[in-house]
Amino acid sequence: MNEIIDVDDLSDADSDIFEQQQLEEAIALSLSESREVIDVGDAESSTRQSSNTTTSNPTSFPSDFLKERARLEEARLQRRKRRFESVAVDAPQKASGSSDHSQQSVGQLAKRRKIELPLGDVPTPLQTSISKHENIEPFWDGTLRQTPSRFSNYKPKFSLKDIIGESSAVEWSIMTAMDIDFDWVATCFPISVPNILVSSPARSNGYTEATVKRLDTTSWFHCTPWMPPGHGVMHTKLCLYFRKDGCLRVAVNTANLLDYDWWGIENMSWVQDFPLLASSTQSPEAEASHGKAFRTTLIAHLKRMNVEAGMKAAVSSGVIRLPKCSIEAVLNRYDFSKVKIRLVASLPGTFTGQEMQTVGHTGLMRALRTIGARTPPGKDLSLEYQGSSIGRYTADWIQGFRISATGGNGYNSWLSMSAKAIKEQPYPSKSLMKILYPTLETVDAAGRHRGGSMFLSPSTWEAKNFPRQLFHDPKATSGSILMHTKMMLGLFVSKKNGVGPDTQAVSGIDGDVGGWCYVGSHNFSPSAWGTLSREKRKKRATGRSSKARRDMSDDESQDEDTPSINIRNFELGILFPFFQNELPSKADEVACWKRPVPPYNRSKPWVCLRLLDSMIQALTVSYPDASDSLASFA
Repeated sequence: MNEIIDVDDLSDADSDIFEQQQLEEAIALSLSESREVIDVGDAESSTRQSSNTTTSNPTSFPSDFLKERARLEEARLQRRKRRFESVAVDAPQKASGSSDHSQQSVGQLAKRRKIELPLGDVPTPLQTSISKHENIEPFWDGTLRQTPSRFSNYKPKFSLKDIIGESSAVEWSIMTAMDIDFDWVATCFPISVPNILVSSPARSNGYTEATVKRLDTTSWFHCTPWMPPGHGVMHTKLCLYFRKDGCLRVAVNTANLLDYDWWGIENMSWVQDFPLLASSTQSPEAEASHGKAFRTTLIAHLKRMNVEAGMKAAVSSGVIRLPKCSIEAVLNRYDFSKVKIRLVASLPGTFTGQEMQTVGHTGLMRALRTIGARTPPGKDLSLEYQGSSIGRYTADWIQGFRISATGGNGYNSWLSMSAKAIKEQPYPSKSLMKILYPTLETVDAAGRHRGGSMFLSPSTWEAKNFPRQLFHDPKATSGSILMHTKMMLGLFVSKKNGVGPDTQAVSGIDGDVGGWCYVGSHNFSPSAWGTLSREKRKKRATGRSSKARRDMSDDESQDEDTPSINIRNFELGILFPFFQNELPSKADEVACWKRPVPPYNRSKPWVCLRLLDSMIQALTVSYPDASDSLASFA
């Protein structure tokens, strides 16, 4: 049988892109007794579902997977049936002059990429019997927590219901993720509460138009953003809950809005509450720089994700009332002065000049400087990066990323290098660059059938000059569970050995900051963080002011031809510093993996694509009637 996905045909598209394609293809794997195909919204979940019994026997996987999928699908259908049996769905139709549209359950709405729903007047909302959730603790200073799992440790956790809090106190919300299971979200959040949901658009060979669709008789609207051809996915995982008491809760997650992401694998969420400004005359411009930057990044990201179109549709339908259908007008009402983190964003497109400082790893460069976390003179930077999807790496891309991760040290030297010299750069040592991705042994310990969330293609791993020597095998601090969390630790170390952070505070630049942490949706990939490029550079002109020559660097002047960064995905995460006197204990406490993390040595990585091939072969034997459909994915 041929490979499921010909990754070689994806050129420089990394795992973030073909991950979504795999999720769509996984629909064919979710065959229940009724032969019903699970809708797209459940596809990623279907590859991730698991039983409570771990296994180290690879040959038992297909049967275990099929039994578990049948059980979970039956439970899902029963859940949907119970929710809608007691609900009247004969909602009033739009006034005469408009065409009739058949009503559909929320479960059917996961087939969202093929359904056009009207944006008419608000029908009588469906009511659900969601029980009240008592965890309404305000998080005025912000907090970072892991999601619950079948394992427990001493740390407090965040379920989606914990983040939402008392759902009856929410006036309206915005929820975004690459993939959304509308059925499951409706068990956590009433469909009568207005909700703007944003997910990644279906892949196509050309432009993907921005869309807004009313979800049946609910008060929910589903949006997808516009994306140019050749770009990746909407990977941002962000929630905003506008409460009736005037408070705004913001959550930056690493989990999709899928049931399994919140219990079967481990993720993390950062949550903070923000009050309204003290008075209507108070200007948001008076905030501290962190608050202003937080607001600016949030507004730009939500606009690009097509959220305002969803707001306009909800307002025109009478679902919500806003004085202006502008995300800027809405967020300008809130006080972000207490925010202590920095948002780091990626948006699809090519950016030059000052725009480079707002997105991708060049945006990370600027953010590190603003929080005082630029790598000091005499120090080196040790990076540990945990993710769930591995990109196609080259030495020059990793070195370019590391320049940004230092806060821009060596940036102008990079600009002055020839293209040949850039391409000939070596990979960093494994003491300074650790890529965290589970080995086959680690996945087997958690249960091989639980590995559907980890993506690495065979051709990527086996490619010539791929940095296999940089890979390390992470073990979750919570127990034998696989981590979907995207987290990066950057620690300042002595240039002599690069073994660990110094115990003495660093004097001079940036004071006593000893490192930093990123948590969010970015995997360690060019699609997520962007790729630096430049046009042919002219010789530096003299006689100009340093201000006119300066672009990204504080140290040297820029030439007239500015570099650019090309990004494929929507991504969003948070950044915060570690202080020298907190290390290394603070890094150990925040990290979701056990430190120090061991290198691979002779271990083999977990390669999900090969597993999917064996799954299809097993399903073809078990369901011969579906062999033609399954063959289309091979």
